[in-house]
Amino acid sequence: MLGLNILRTSRFIKFIGPRTYFYRLSSSSIAKESTQQPAEGFEQTQSQRYSKFIEPVPIQSLNVRDNIEKLEKPGSILNSHFSGHYDKDLLNFPFLLRTRQEFLKINEQYEMIRNTWNNLTKSSETLNLLGFNSLHKLSVSEMIFIFESIGAAIQKQTSFGRDEDEELRHRKKMAKSLNQFETFKNNRISEVAFECFNDARSTIETIIPMIIHNSLAYYATHNSSNASLKEKLLENDQNYKIAFAFGEPSTINQSSEFLKWNSKAKLTNDYKYWIISGEKNRIIQNDYSHYLIFCQTEEFVEQQKFDSNDLYKSGIVGLLVPADKLDRIDSDGVDYFGIDYQKIVFKDIKVDREQCELISARQDLTHIFNIKGCGQLATSAVVLGLLKQLLKNSYSYLVNNKLGLTECELVQHKLYQATSKIYSLESMIYMTAAMYDSLESGANFESETMATKSLAIQYGYFVLEELRSIFGYRFPFSSTSMELIHSFDTFLDTSHSNRLLLGHRATEAYMKQFGFGKSRSTYISSIYSVSNYLKYRKLSRRYDVLTHEMTKYIHHNLHSACDWIESCLNRLDYSTNFNVNLYGKDLLHKNNELNRLSEIGIDIFMMISVLSRANHSLCYGIRNNQAEKELCLAICKETFLRHLQLFENLNRESMTDNDEFAQNVYKQNLEEGGYFASLFRI
Repeated sequence: MLGLNILRTSRFIKFIGPRTYFYRLSSSSIAKESTQQPAEGFEQTQSQRYSKFIEPVPIQSLNVRDNIEKLEKPGSILNSHFSGHYDKDLLNFPFLLRTRQEFLKINEQYEMIRNTWNNLTKSSETLNLLGFNSLHKLSVSEMIFIFESIGAAIQKQTSFGRDEDEELRHRKKMAKSLNQFETFKNNRISEVAFECFNDARSTIETIIPMIIHNSLAYYATHNSSNASLKEKLLENDQNYKIAFAFGEPSTINQSSEFLKWNSKAKLTNDYKYWIISGEKNRIIQNDYSHYLIFCQTEEFVEQQKFDSNDLYKSGIVGLLVPADKLDRIDSDGVDYFGIDYQKIVFKDIKVDREQCELISARQDLTHIFNIKGCGQLATSAVVLGLLKQLLKNSYSYLVNNKLGLTECELVQHKLYQATSKIYSLESMIYMTAAMYDSLESGANFESETMATKSLAIQYGYFVLEELRSIFGYRFPFSSTSMELIHSFDTFLDTSHSNRLLLGHRATEAYMKQFGFGKSRSTYISSIYSVSNYLKYRKLSRRYDVLTHEMTKYIHHNLHSACDWIESCLNRLDYSTNFNVNLYGKDLLHKNNELNRLSEIGIDIFMMISVLSRANHSLCYGIRNNQAEKELCLAICKETFLRHLQLFENLNRESMTDNDEFAQNVYKQNLEEGGYFASLFRI
């Protein structure tokens, strides 16, 4: 494990969003006067004709992909938290941008996208011209930054917080000067309600294919072992429109139940072709040229070592199949926004390995789940941009329209909660993106990306609920924003499925590491039983004892947060051990316990991300380091106090949970067919 001195001299990545102390329009700014003609594919709006508009320019890279030092860290860092261990390398927040000029450049690009995205014609020619279909050529952190700026632009389209107050005041002023204020005020709500629904639909139809194109299909291409197919795709990327075919109708979500897939792949006797059969669904309707199809297989070309205690005896292979080779492409229904989906059916299709095998068949599914995780990370970045723009609008609205509410302590607490959630999510997203860029192949990011997307959706709903109460009646059509976040939630697994899957993966790794469930002989089984008992006794005596080792790498003003995090790590280790000893392998089917364990694990990763970011700000003297320090301590303390309740629930230390009664009521209602139906029968 490398020390912090090496980390500080490495070219790591940090893109933490557009901060005001870094952003300043220079003389070479891309802002243009309103008298200038807009660029091709850019439609000038009425409000922009009154003042200024920013002309869209092609996305530029900082050319950092080849300058990032790679570290080797096999396995999942988050899963190690369940055994009480943390990675001290992550305590120094990854940082790349060294000069003010680099910060100005990346923030000007952020502002350009935020102000021009809504007015672009979303044709393939325009997106190709401006580089939105070539984001896969950037580093992962740069790509995530672009998706965040698109999310900020999306928020300006929704009815809840649609306009920034400066723009809205200007439009009111113009309406008054033309004696049209009453008409403007009366027609505003009905117009916005209709417009925002169509805008949200076009947003989903544009953003999801962009994520599939850049974060899924071409991230898989960049990491493919098929050199000839990889070169062909990267050189002619505009000629391929690839669909991501992962989920199946027979599974609840898109990852955890791949053992139940009907999609199978078998090798021919000469090992030159795959024979695939199955069905894939939940694909947005589009004119695709190829489908990236994932199939379960038990046949491998390369010799692989199989662990007798491994749950998964099968593997997955990823094949890029031309659309004209499929048997059928059927309709798969319509969602809330009226977006059509399709499913594909293929039976005994013979595909050439050299031309179609993008991801080779492996029992180790790290690479395949990392591909899906990159898409989850991009989705989380879109939600982050949406929330940051909404919070900005909320502060503008308070200062300009309801200044008296700024003295209300309840409003202050709501805005603090929204700020802390956004800061936490932002730290997690860019920490995970930096891990993608700086860690060697073999590192498993599945747990980190599932944790990030779960919190993105959870915090998205929470922040919308809190800020909606501040806006009041001004934007009553906030359901569109809720449905927008829900659409991102259902893409690449829901937050509910991700939490259960994260707990499943972590406890499975824990049992494998410490030998739970091994029964090759009575002698070996008894040794493991004694070892597990001794570990449990040790943990039960020491989960409140702190070593303060983490404080060696952290600024002295943040030592309290280190102690809270270490205490949570010890409690998570003890809770995992307690539940594994109590339930054994049945713990993998105890959803309540898995959810509580994963919640603690997710929050610990969030706390470490926040601590690392605040520590970096203090050590390098970033201008708002005091604000980040206070926010870090507030987040870590609040999370620690909440974990005390979860800890008692997991370890039966007090009568705090109500799971048993809740299950009984559910079963009774299920038998009666509704809410206490028997009470109303004569």
